[in-house]
Amino acid sequence: MFLPEYDAAGQRLDIPHTKVFPEPIDGEKLLHAIARAEEQRLTGMDLFHSLDVLQMCCLSGRSGAVQFVKGSATAIVYLQSGQIVHAERGPARGAEALYEIVPWEAVEFAYDYAVRAPVSTITVRWDEAIVSAVSRRKSQAVGAAAPPVSSTPPAAPKPEGKAGKWGLFGGPR
Repeated sequence: MFLPEYDAAGQRLDIPHTKVFPEPIDGEKLLHAIARAEEQRLTGMDLFHSLDVLQMCCLSGRSGAVQFVKGSATAIVYLQSGQIVHAERGPARGAEALYEIVPWEAVEFAYDYAVRAPVSTITVRWDEAIVSAVSRRKSQAVGAAAPPVSSTPPAAPKPEGKAGKWGLFGGPR
């Protein structure tokens, strides 16, 4: 589990079964996470949701690269000062690669602060990029027509007053 130094109010995505607990810590969620961690300890795997890791890295203002591994699949997301600037998943690049990564619920990951993006393919804020990928995934799951893929996802709805929060599948919390 991670106890990052940013405030929980900064989070944009509510991840079920999270292992990331910014302040103030939700005691009930923490107890459930401890129980799940004990179960995972028996399998020898310490897996995280890809969105939990990305959100934590972005809110912490990280630069570098995060590699995700899910079974035999791998992906890399490049960050600069807490912004997602590029992603790669197989032949997919940019927003299309993020679209492929967002449903990965149980991944191993590695972070390297020294790696820089070979190119910048994502120019919107990190939360807009992720919410766009999640929304696209959700629309396809319910049979709606998928929006066209672009390197620049459409802007998320502007929050009123306080920073907006998004549920796991793009709807307001």
